Amino acid sequence: MSAKPEVLAPYPRNLRNFAEALRTSRHSKLLGGSAILLAGSTFVSLVNFAYNVAVARMLGAAAFSHAAVAITLLMLVSSI
Repeated sequence: MSAKPEVLAPYPRNLRNFAEALRTSRHSKLLGGSAILLAGSTFVSLVNFAYNVAVARMLGAAAFSHAAVAITLLMLVSSI
């Protein structure tokens, strides 16, 4: 009598089984890429926030509003 390979249930009962199912699933490349994209987007957002705070402190309210409009217009034009 041969041993059957262990089949993971569609809804694992504990965290260890869930992690193992993710690691061995055919979707692991997609999940890995998604995690990298999420980390990169978070990093860019934090850097952008720090930049805006620093520029706003250096320029003041009126000058910062002009800089923000200029940057927004440049982003819109570059996306086209």
